[in-house]
Amino acid sequence: MNAFVDVLEKLGITVKRPETWPHEAKFSTIHWDSEGYYNLCPRDILLVIGDHIIETPNVIRSRAQETFSYRAMMVDYLKSGAKWCNAPKPMLLDSLFEVDPDKPTPRNGEPAFDAANVLRLGQDLIYLVSGTGNEMGGKWLQTILGDAYRVHFLKDVYYGSNYFNNRLRGLLWCDVCGVEALPLGGGEGAARADGHLPIQLNGCLWRLPPRERTASGRNTVAHRGLQPLR
Repeated sequence: MNAFVDVLEKLGITVKRPETWPHEAKFSTIHWDSEGYYNLCPRDILLVIGDHIIETPNVIRSRAQETFSYRAMMVDYLKSGAKWCNAPKPMLLDSLFEVDPDKPTPRNGEPAFDAANVLRLGQDLIYLVSGTGNEMGGKWLQTILGDAYRVHFLKDVYYGSNYFNNRLRGLLWCDVCGVEALPLGGGEGAARADGHLPIQLNGCLWRLPPRERTASGRNTVAHRGLQPLR
């Protein structure tokens, strides 16, 4: 890692790294206790939208103090003009995780989500309701951002978060390659197409592509990127 940092710095790139944190140390609330997790994935705990830096209400108890290792960095950003805010600190009670095993989404007792549940496309934010983010989290995000941004909920597609992040490349690929989308005529239109939930962005309707099954029996995505409904 240090060698990689040296390469970046020689290219004139500013590299900022979190402080070392004692993840083996135990901490607790009045409801539960835990040890630390790691601090190598800020994409989960810090959401940057415009000049806002938002500490997200992560669903994993062991990550409840993870942003502390970025505290000095956050203070520097605050001094430089960033708008630093923290989502409501989740209590993460057992009841939050009493979920349907087929759709393991945290219950809506409080906002809870990863920054990785959010895809930013200009003023449009696609919010994945999944095992790492409930619907209330997206609604809270909309109230904080106001009319400057639009939060679109993506539901019943996938219940993890890594898949969604990997899919982002495909979505951006569609945009770079100039894939055209069909303008909507208004209203709900096609609520679903071939069983796949569409997303409305800027008057156009997009959907995730269908899945195909490999010889091993594993489901995979047939094509990369969101597909326009035609």
